Amino acid sequence: YNQMNEIDNTINKLFSSNLNYNHHIHSFDCIRDEISLGQDYSLLCLVNKNNCSRHIIDGYFSIDEIDKLHLIADKGMTTRPNIGGPTILDINTGYIRDSNGLENLFSRSNDIYDTDDFNHYNIIINKLRDLLLKTFDIEDLYFTAPTFITRLDGNQSWSPQGIHDEYWHPHSDMINTPHYHYSGLLYMSDYNIDFNNGRLLFINYNLSLFS
Repeated sequence: YNQMNEIDNTINKLFSSNLNYNHHIHSFDCIRDEISLGQDYSLLCLVNKNNCSRHIIDGYFSIDEIDKLHLIADKGMTTRPNIGGPTILDINTGYIRDSNGLENLFSRSNDIYDTDDFNHYNIIINKLRDLLLKTFDIEDLYFTAPTFITRLDGNQSWSPQGIHDEYWHPHSDMINTPHYHYSGLLYMSDYNIDFNNGRLLFINYNLSLFS
């Protein structure tokens, strides 16, 4: 995990994929000035106690929990030809989006997932939610719709068909989606074991870039 300064494009290493982090915290200054985002939303830090931060936690989910989640993802994603790029799957609604377009898998069959699959997915996202509640000392937190699993596939012959295929764009919760206040990401693969290239960068924006 690297941090990029938007002002001079310098990159500083925050975390190494070769090390295990029980809980590593990177704090930074909160945005306390309200900035209008339109659509009746505004950008204003909601984190308690001026505790804006990024947290890296290894081993929070067991290998068995991740393996089961992989099987759930494969059940949906293998129903479509893999031509490269990002695949986004929402098992609650059955919608899947990839470079072939958007489809509701449940329009084909309701037998893709069973009760155990839905129960396990529910356990995973609620465990992640509980971690966010504890980490940021907040009383309640509501899921966005959808919650989803994303897979990125490298393919030299693949090219993006639209902006949603361009997974490399910066993401900043309320800038990209005004009702996103917190992001909880579960990485289901290990760098230099399951994949290489495609590193994650944390970007520190100058406040003027938000306006």
